[in-house]
Amino acid sequence: MNMKKRPILIAVISVALVIGALLWVQPMAAPRTILKLSGQEGLPFKATVKTDGVEVTFSGKLPAELQVTGHSIDCGFQKMQPDGRISLGVETADGEAGSAATSSPQGGVRAQIYKKLFVSKFVTTTF
Repeated sequence: MNMKKRPILIAVISVALVIGALLWVQPMAAPRTILKLSGQEGLPFKATVKTDGVEVTFSGKLPAELQVTGHSIDCGFQKMQPDGRISLGVETADGEAGSAATSSPQGGVRAQIYKKLFVSKFVTTTF
């Protein structure tokens, strides 16, 4: 074989092997995340939860617990009255945990969780 063609052949075979391996890889199962809302019992809140691009809005009263399944979660929970405290505790399937709380009038709590093969993000905050 010609020595000049050998590196090209090795590169083509390597690319073919990588593509073949990617075709056999099954997608990662969506992890489950637990969102625990607490604070002043009976405090009304409004919520927006966006999971893997699907957004849902709803309202409720404290305490509340949600189990959300997805690779990308962006959620916010806002108090509907000026008094009281709202807290958000987050537990991911792989053991990450965080929390945020506020007593600010019309304040709220938020979490962003993003998990892909080599990239992850985990943030809890108030607004």
